[in-house]
Formats: sequence, C-alpha cells, structure tokens
Amino acid sequence: MGNWGKRAFVYGAWLLLWGKVMALDVLSPAFVDGGSLPELYYAQDSEFSPPLEWSCDSSKVASYVLVVDEPNEHGMPIVHWVVYNIPRNWRQIPENYLSTLCDARGQPEIGLNDWARVEWVGQTEGRAMLRFRLYAISRKLSFSSMPNAYDVLSAAQRYILDDAKISAYTH
Repeated sequence: MGNWGKRAFVYGAWLLLWGKVMALDVLSPAFVDGGSLPELYYAQDSEFSPPLEWSCDSSKVASYVLVVDEPNEHGMPIVHWVVYNIPRNWRQIPENYLSTLCDARGQPEIGLNDWARVEWVGQTEGRAMLRFRLYAISRKLSFSSMPNAYDVLSAAQRYILDDAKISAYTH
C-alpha cells in the first residue's frame, strides 16, 4: 500500500472512531418515511405525538435531541416539538409522550414550540410535511430559561455526532 493508501486508511479509521460515521437511524411504527402521518397525530388541537424509535452504535453519545418541524415557503420552519437531553440509553419515545413526565429525574426535557407551548402540536394548515430530526450529541444541554428549537440546536451544534431524519405528510 502506497503513502496515499495508508493515509486514506488512517483517515477512514479516524472518521469511523471520531467523525460523523455512526449509523444513527430513526423510524416510526406509525408511519413510513415520506408517507402519510395518521390523522390522530395532526388533527386540530392534537397533542397526541407519534411513536419514534432509533438505533445508534456509539458509546460517545451523551444525549439525543429531537426537533419536529414543518418547512414552509416563507423561510423559517414551523416548530411543532422540541425534546432534548433524551437519555443516551433511550431508543424510543412512546406514542402520546406527555411533557408532564419530563419533570421527573432521568426524563428528557421539552423546549418551546412555535406556539410557545411544551406539548406536541401536530396541527397544520392544509397538507404539510413534518420532519422528525434526531441528533446524537456528546453532552447534555443546560439552559437558564425555557429554550426554543433555535436555542437547543445552537447549543447542540458543536456537539453533534450524527443526525437522522424521517418525514411524513399530513392530510
């Protein structure tokens, strides 16, 4: 193996150990990626969140962050749900996950969505795509006040080890 081959091998091994080559996967038993979201999760005044499951093969993960948003043509996406400090040993968020459970020790924390609420809000205006973005990060996050999605993602940015997403359409 020449010098370039050795360098490529060493660089590849470094990426595998320290880079973003982790194999974080996310899915939902309630819908397929790119498919239809069942009405239960987006009906008017719905606070019934869909279940999510993931797999991750890294011991470097300290916590997970989940942001559910809806892209729109006016710029910033509409944020439906923000969950952060999801414990590293968790591999799912169950259906109808309630923010009241998040006050307990060892539970994830919930940030503010675009309705200035901590509950899941699935309601959309007309047909819309919801993106479920999961981030594996190398530390837990701390805030002096209730954060929104921008605060959470800004704080997590430099600690992101990997990310995965799925999406579903309403209506």
